[in-house]
Amino acid sequence: MTRALMFIGGLLLIVVAAALLYLSFADLSRHRPQVEAAVSSALGRDFRIAGELKLRALPNPSVVAEGVTLANAEWGAPTPMVSIGRVSAEVDLWSLVSGPIRIKWLELRDVAILLEQNAAGKANWAFGADTQPKATAESGGRRLPVVIELASLENVDVSLRRPERDDFRVHAAIALRTDERGVLVASGSGSAGELPFTVDGMIAVEGQAGARVGIDASLAEATLRANALLSPKQVKFEGTVSPLSKLGQLFAIEGLPVADLGLAGTLILGADRYELRDGSAKLLDVESRINARVPRSGDAPIELEISINAPNIKEIRAELPMLALSSAATARLSADEISLDPFEIKVGESDYSGSLRAALGDPKSVVLKGKSKLLDFTPVQQPAAPADASASEASGPHAGGAAAPAKDAPDSKWVLGEAPLPFDRLAALSVDADLAVDEVRSRDARIHDVALALKNERGMLQLKTSFDIEQGGSAEGSVLLATQGSNAELSVDFNARDLRLNVASGDVDDPTQIPPIGLSASLRSKGGSPRALASAANGRVVLTQGAGRIENAAVGLASGDILSQLFTALNPLAKEEQYSSWECTVVGLKVTDGVGKLEPMLAQEKKLLIVGVGTLDLRSEKLDIEFNTKPRTGVGLTADMFVTPFVKVTGTLAHPGLSLNAKGTILSGGAAVLTGGISLLVRGLADRATAEGDSCGKALDEAGALLAPAGSTATK
Repeated sequence: MTRALMFIGGLLLIVVAAALLYLSFADLSRHRPQVEAAVSSALGRDFRIAGELKLRALPNPSVVAEGVTLANAEWGAPTPMVSIGRVSAEVDLWSLVSGPIRIKWLELRDVAILLEQNAAGKANWAFGADTQPKATAESGGRRLPVVIELASLENVDVSLRRPERDDFRVHAAIALRTDERGVLVASGSGSAGELPFTVDGMIAVEGQAGARVGIDASLAEATLRANALLSPKQVKFEGTVSPLSKLGQLFAIEGLPVADLGLAGTLILGADRYELRDGSAKLLDVESRINARVPRSGDAPIELEISINAPNIKEIRAELPMLALSSAATARLSADEISLDPFEIKVGESDYSGSLRAALGDPKSVVLKGKSKLLDFTPVQQPAAPADASASEASGPHAGGAAAPAKDAPDSKWVLGEAPLPFDRLAALSVDADLAVDEVRSRDARIHDVALALKNERGMLQLKTSFDIEQGGSAEGSVLLATQGSNAELSVDFNARDLRLNVASGDVDDPTQIPPIGLSASLRSKGGSPRALASAANGRVVLTQGAGRIENAAVGLASGDILSQLFTALNPLAKEEQYSSWECTVVGLKVTDGVGKLEPMLAQEKKLLIVGVGTLDLRSEKLDIEFNTKPRTGVGLTADMFVTPFVKVTGTLAHPGLSLNAKGTILSGGAAVLTGGISLLVRGLADRATAEGDSCGKALDEAGALLAPAGSTATK
């Protein structure tokens, strides 16, 4: 029995010794086909080792392979997804039994990796069925740690290729080692696109708590410093980008502050979703907070809770006003819908809150409900330029001059374009928007009780609005656009009464010094482009202005060059006096088949009277309007004091100009034509208006009877 046991034991020793000698000295590279087949089967891609292959099991398992390739996805580029010139590694044998696994050395050289996505969103790094081991409740998702004693990655190229985008390439060389404390230390450099980068980092395993990670990296002139604590189910991180201005320059964003951007948060790795908790970003005194829930399944929506607080937004960009900003929103994002419900934002004294829901499917729809106590635009309005009467005089026409075109006239032949309007988009979009504002504040007016409603359903677009002016007056209006294929029927109705908008009265203490404005419009049309709609327009427009003062030099600031020139030509007293005391202005425009006819046009100042007649042809956009200025009796003025009583507006909407002559000769294009019917008519109107005792009242009666809807009157 004893001899038998000794024989068996000796035989086992011989077998073990023989196995050890074989594993130590045998050439295992003859198993190359089996290795290639096993890897190809596991990944579902062709795996090849074209060059040298050396495998050793003792004293430590090691491998050396050259010319290693892994094929790309069938739909991808014909080049391999992974190509490695040389890979060599050695693993401590005993660590395979006792753990953790210790890689004594690892070398990768001449590595090329192609990451590719196709138009359908498929990625070549997805290898079909999930071959990764599932985290179990017993394991808690933990895996055995790996200790790398020494590693080198040389000449590594990673390219990202996506449809309709340029390839993005990263080239790097990285060295890794484990120091005497057991900390994995990494350092490297390379380029991302055209930008150089450096990176230094460390990973320190801290028992069951997880691992600490530190990164110190630079990209061009921007730097990133970050620390993170990794555990099986969460990642806590904090970092700093310095300075933000340099990072912005990398993405062609100028004007960002030269300051550090701080980032922090906790990423929770749940079984069914990822969560970002207590995420924050801080720049100077500006702080943003975010909580997010991102489902692992693509069907459930992403949920976000975001807030921003900035004591002074001018610190963010120098051109912004000095205002505080705060905002908050709860958002849900999915492939079918985006919603902000609720949201609120405050900028200075302004506020806006409500809800927004946008359906991205078919049909698309937008629902917006909002309200505000105050929208204050004064902080962002440019201060009024100093009134300078000489500016108006310099730009005004001179007696006997030819037509004066407006400065910076547009290059386009038309103001109203001929391109078809996208009515098909209206038919495919549903809109339901309501906005209510208690007060809108600007430099010139305070508007109260603003209501705005916009609805579109199956190509039927309707806009309604109403508001009141604090200094006096109210308005309401509606626009209806009913699409019919490539055309649409348009209806515009608007009625404003006694609006006191201080656009050209200067600084006034008494609101009654501001001339009240009335505007009534009723227009109908049909067409498929702006020009077609204008050419087919029919209806009426009446503009009235009541008694009040006008700062003469301010007219040029509140209007364009051509209107400033016209005002200077019609009112020669504007060059000598700061203010004009206007008693009334009445402008009636009757539009028939795209041709607007002025009937009447009268403006009465304390010392002078202006009348006008003419047409605005919306079909050709031609202007043909003539004015005559006469002194009023009993004010100490004579006709000889008016150098240019006759003024004619010519040209087109795109290129308007003025023609005038002291003797009633209208100059156009350098050719003088004796004043004919229209000049005689405007002279007769001026004579008749001068003779009438109440020119304003009669003009208002005429406009009201011929053009305006019932009840539209102006303050006399």
